[in-house]
Amino acid sequence: MTDAAIQEQAAVPRGPKAWLLATRPWSFPASVVPMLVGGALAYRADFWDWPLFLLTLLGGLFFHIGANLTNTYFDFQRGADTVEHADDRTLVDNMLRPRDVLLLTGFFFLAGVAVGGYLASQSGWELLALGAVGLFLGLFYTADPLGYKYRALGDVGIFISFGPLLVLGSYFVQAGKLELLPLLFSLPLGLLIVAILHANNYRDAQADRRIGATTLAQVLGERGSRYAYYFLVLTPYAFVVAFGATVTPWVLLALPTIVLPLRMIRQLNVADEDLRRALAFLPQQTANLIVVFGGLMALGILGSELV
Repeated sequence: MTDAAIQEQAAVPRGPKAWLLATRPWSFPASVVPMLVGGALAYRADFWDWPLFLLTLLGGLFFHIGANLTNTYFDFQRGADTVEHADDRTLVDNMLRPRDVLLLTGFFFLAGVAVGGYLASQSGWELLALGAVGLFLGLFYTADPLGYKYRALGDVGIFISFGPLLVLGSYFVQAGKLELLPLLFSLPLGLLIVAILHANNYRDAQADRRIGATTLAQVLGERGSRYAYYFLVLTPYAFVVAFGATVTPWVLLALPTIVLPLRMIRQLNVADEDLRRALAFLPQQTANLIVVFGGLMALGILGSELV
């Protein structure tokens, strides 16, 4: 083994750090932000319980981590993640064994079910229905026999999971009832989180095609994918102006962040090598957008109650 190979192998995370990285902690805002918005809406409606809210965050994260690990395992098994082409390095760099990933997946899904069961006993058993849908969508996103991510349905599943299910679930734990307002506020968040996935699939369209996976980005083509991205990142701002501000003008706090998607859109209006460079950073830039947009939306909802 060469000195370079030895150094590369030594640089691979091991032990607790490997387990932590396998959970993809950088993806957690995609689940935490919708739950914050759902909680803020419940607080605005005079429903609030801190312990239940913290357990909601914990349970939602458990399901999210379980889905991340399922994705890691099945993407590796299908050949979607390789040493040359993979954002998730857990299995391609032998940070963990496939068996370890499966065991960790089962642990987090079971922990999520346990927390969800307790929350349902406190708030209402309708929560179990929301949790069951979330578990199904998280597990079979990549797991056989469905693997709907590979059948151009991943965008739909991600929208439902990280939009309506999380916002409604967070609201329901506090209020004990399902209402239209949190469902409506879940829509812009769901679109922005789908934009993260779409940016990733837009970038990896050719690589996904090589393994026989079909994504919406492939179906739409380069031009269609670009316009779909514009729709996903700009529509939430139309929601803020056309509907959110009628509920409380404080949600307009999120409006100035439109400079971020406009900057990303300008980056995409290039060709060839410059476009490939822009796409390489687009998923992370889009993930940052959900933090600032959703965080300010939650703060605006709270502001209408606190001020």
